[in-house]
Amino acid sequence: MDSVITEHQLVDFLRNHLGRVIQIFHTEALTGPAFVDRIRDMLYLAQYDSSFPPALRPFLLQSCQAIPKLGKETLARYLELHGLPAARFLGEPAPHFDCALVPLEGETQSSGYVLYIDAALEPEDIYYALNHAYGHLACGHLRKGDRYSHYDVLADLRSPLGPPRRWDRTVLALQHLWFQPLPVPPIEIVEHEWTIPGFEMAFERLKREERDDPALLLCAFAQRHAFAMPQIDFDIERDAQLFPHQKRGAAELVIRLQKLGVALLADSVGLGKTRTVATVIRIMRQQKMIDRAAVLTPAKLMHNWEAELRRLGLTVGTDRGQNVDVLLVNKDVFKRLSPAKAIQAVHGCKLLVIEEAHQDLRHMDNKFHQNVRAVAFETYGLLVTATPWNNRRGDIYAMLQPFAANQMGTEIPAHLFYCFSQGREEGLKVFEQDTHLFQQIYSRTTLQRTRRMLRQSEDAQVFYAPRRPYLVSVEYSPEQRRAFATLLQKITRLRLPHAHPAYRLTAREGEESHLSGIHRFLLLKRAESSMYAFALTLENLAKKEQEMYDSLLRVEEREAAIAEWLKKHYQKENEREEALWSQEDDPQPKRRMTGIQKSIELAAQKGRLRTLRKTLLEECHHEITLIREIQAEFQPLFERDPKLETIVQQIIQSTQAGKKVLCISQYVDTAYAVYKRVVEHPYLFQKGVGLVTGSQKEGVEPVQINGHVANREDVLSRFAPVSWTGDNDKKRRKKAKDNTLAEQIDIVIGSDTLSVGHNLQDARVLLNLDLCWNPMQHEQRIGRIDRPRHTDDSAPLDIYYFLNLDLIEAELQLRGTLEKRLLSTYQDTAFDDEILPGYFEMIEQLRKLRREQGTDNAYVAEADAILEEIAERSASPLEERSNHDESERAALLQLKEVAQSLHYRNEDLSLKSQYVSIGSIPLEDLKGSMYSSWPQAALIAEVQFSLLNRQGYVVGKPYYQSFYVSLNEDKSSSVITVTENSLLPIIEGLLAEPSYRSLERRHLLYLSKMMLRLERRVQQELDNRRLQVYYNKRAYGRNELLQEEGQNMAVDVEARLILVHFLL
Repeated sequence: MDSVITEHQLVDFLRNHLGRVIQIFHTEALTGPAFVDRIRDMLYLAQYDSSFPPALRPFLLQSCQAIPKLGKETLARYLELHGLPAARFLGEPAPHFDCALVPLEGETQSSGYVLYIDAALEPEDIYYALNHAYGHLACGHLRKGDRYSHYDVLADLRSPLGPPRRWDRTVLALQHLWFQPLPVPPIEIVEHEWTIPGFEMAFERLKREERDDPALLLCAFAQRHAFAMPQIDFDIERDAQLFPHQKRGAAELVIRLQKLGVALLADSVGLGKTRTVATVIRIMRQQKMIDRAAVLTPAKLMHNWEAELRRLGLTVGTDRGQNVDVLLVNKDVFKRLSPAKAIQAVHGCKLLVIEEAHQDLRHMDNKFHQNVRAVAFETYGLLVTATPWNNRRGDIYAMLQPFAANQMGTEIPAHLFYCFSQGREEGLKVFEQDTHLFQQIYSRTTLQRTRRMLRQSEDAQVFYAPRRPYLVSVEYSPEQRRAFATLLQKITRLRLPHAHPAYRLTAREGEESHLSGIHRFLLLKRAESSMYAFALTLENLAKKEQEMYDSLLRVEEREAAIAEWLKKHYQKENEREEALWSQEDDPQPKRRMTGIQKSIELAAQKGRLRTLRKTLLEECHHEITLIREIQAEFQPLFERDPKLETIVQQIIQSTQAGKKVLCISQYVDTAYAVYKRVVEHPYLFQKGVGLVTGSQKEGVEPVQINGHVANREDVLSRFAPVSWTGDNDKKRRKKAKDNTLAEQIDIVIGSDTLSVGHNLQDARVLLNLDLCWNPMQHEQRIGRIDRPRHTDDSAPLDIYYFLNLDLIEAELQLRGTLEKRLLSTYQDTAFDDEILPGYFEMIEQLRKLRREQGTDNAYVAEADAILEEIAERSASPLEERSNHDESERAALLQLKEVAQSLHYRNEDLSLKSQYVSIGSIPLEDLKGSMYSSWPQAALIAEVQFSLLNRQGYVVGKPYYQSFYVSLNEDKSSSVITVTENSLLPIIEGLLAEPSYRSLERRHLLYLSKMMLRLERRVQQELDNRRLQVYYNKRAYGRNELLQEEGQNMAVDVEARLILVHFLL
């Protein structure tokens, strides 16, 4: 039978099939879920309709189902509950979406795809989603037999800017071929009493066609927005030697700080964040926004900051008593101060820059966060980190919170930032649960560019050397591979009773004690890193169990004595748990302690502790036996680690080629094991070997050169003398002459303390001694040697990854086990929070590429692009990443150029109370590309919000908020969308041709409906701003030092519509 169908046949099928859905809508008044049930019945009948053309069956949906609060987690739970295969998406799905196409396994009568719908959708939205879903099948995006699923968010599909994803844009461009509108009642003008000043005036003026010159509106808007963009003068650009992206970034950060009071610079590694921030400080001083700034930075990065700040002619000091432009403050010292001393430490600094903000501000209950909150009021906050996203929204909230609740921003979006003015727990809950609010705040506060983004924007002035990634498989003997293959099974049997001896007092009946997912994962990671690190961990664990066994034997067999022992044990373990794992940057295991003491006391009263003591002694004996069994099996590997030998051979090969080599591990133990082995090699010893770790361990000095104690500057200035920005050459040469350290070294081995803030581009070889749990950490490591270069410095960079495929398989197997538990009753929150999804995607890709590569250790060209993309996704929470900031900035510059050519450019256009005009809807974007669709009408509006004191007078500067309202209507449906997070459609509308046509009745209907929707939205914003004022009043009331200043503080907010541009 001929199965080939034409486009015409397919379109006819879709129109006829969806026409039956319209008949359901015509004949029955149904709720959303009931509408889905009727569609499901119709699909079921169609599959068994013998007259249905077989060639069209692959384009027919299998079924549809409504799910409450549809999203990633609810869909997974539904599929698991009904025994259906898990949904696999091409990318990380959004937490919430409106519909999803998910395939069934096995043979089906149709396409095999089921359409899952959010149960809260109205029938009109369900019909729209159904049309769009059939579009994906018709376009071949999803086909019968495919394994991947696809989700859609209706707000994205209906965005006036068009859908952000390519598949959706394709469907939208073709959807008119089969889409048939639903019947809706006609729009009528409703008599309405306008409540917000300016709305009634604007509506009546437009009804009378009393319009202002569109050029007036353009200039008035440009004066408030485009003209406010700070300019980088020639002196700053020359002194800082800025790349174009740094120049644009500095200007954008100043704007964000002016508007919001806080900004987060999250450019990826190697883009020069320090220089960008130094430029921001220079601009803000130049514009009299601040007199002085403070930079809170780790001590190891102070020299970088000092060099970059001095490059721009800024004076720098570390003593608050010094009369300097910028105060450098050691973060470790700052976190130990009292709040009062912290305020004194940065007194007079109106800008607080926090380097590596993710390290200290992620937790709101620590001392550092408390001190930052103490100094943040009426202070601008600029947060700097290349890894802001750690799979938890709460981290972003914690970083922004101290500054987002202050009074510095002139255009704070109250409908979003109100969560920062509430109590921290309440605000955090809103921030974590409201996806739209979270994404809006993140996009407004965060400037996050990547190397790939710059390449796509064709920023030719930024050049990076090409990367050559090598995937090296370590060769193990069959016996060694068998040991790795059974390691996960043995680890799974571990219980480690010393970690939680009272477990059985709180566990459900019959529930077994097992090592948590995060602990099992970390044991595998230690083995993957090095046999030396794994051996130390096993020995530490065995020692812990033996100590507990011996201690329990000495405890009297009385309930009270055992209870006292348990309490002391938990207190001691809390203090020593971090040392147990001997890790520097790994996620830390977390133990829930709530109620444990009460459980111990209750068990003692019931006489259960003597039985517990006996059980714990048996378990300790079991653990020691099992650990000794693992140690015996791995003893040959402990004595001779093939991975260590492979690494040493690679270092020899690279140094013989005349290249400097940087080796980094996430574990201090691994770094030291490699360093010790390399120093013992005569040839490598002559080349000079440095060790840099973050802390001293077991008597080993953290920084060394060829076995001699050194400091960080000794090592890095000798390793990278060209790029190191430490003290001057004379001082370094004198230091080299005064001590016994080698004058130059070609090899540096260290922990991930080297991954941040160091410019080491003298080296061209990086050895990843292990795989990071956070993929972005690999970009951080590579960024030490992959810095912006001149085009004549184009030799490639060699990046090595050493893979143990057996342990990678074990980690993936562990992930699968834990995911099954996460979907049922078990939840390992530490594992879910700390181990980023991108890690497993990374190791799956490495495994796939290595297998395809074969046995040779040749570099795999596609590995770099794949790993860079994974790292970017891991560093940002936004599912869709775009370059709106750059496009918006270019549009503002274009608006400014046009405004400067008009005769209104020098007039003060803020004196007139309101401007209204009529224009034409732009049919193409600012680059001249034609839109695939456009609305029937649109409205550009600007609202002025003013703070009022108790006497009713305006306090401070007004805040302006812009809105773009679009109306899409056909014969039977009407959709109004309000957009406020992008200036692009507003600028396009202002630059479009004016319209002098007379308004028809339908135009007034459009205007009425859009202004009604806009007024509701503005009222929401007004209510939120009033709520923020209320919380700020409470903050003043609690702070006696601020009460006197607060006599003239704001107590209310008023709103006024000041600009309306009606587009037809």
